[in-house]
Amino acid sequence: MKEIQAHVVYNWKHPNHKFFPGDKVKVTYVLDTESKVLQSRTGQKGTVIARSSTSNGSARGGNVCWYGRSFTRYYVKFNDGEINGFHSHYIEKA
Repeated sequence: MKEIQAHVVYNWKHPNHKFFPGDKVKVTYVLDTESKVLQSRTGQKGTVIARSSTSNGSARGGNVCWYGRSFTRYYVKFNDGEINGFHSHYIEKA
């Protein structure tokens, strides 16, 4: 997890999140504008281990700027040990 180069949190409980730590998910699709690495995960299942955040740990920009973070990226660990970050609309609960 030390390789993740983003502001992330590993433990959250707010009920409005689509996924939580330990959730099993499946990558349903990835746009062709994303990396080939992410595209290659389409159809695979993994476990949510982290989510993106602002520098203060919140999921959205809050009062600072509502458009500061439009999407939450969930970091998924796959059976081969690799971790990839996907926007929430690319994954669903498995």
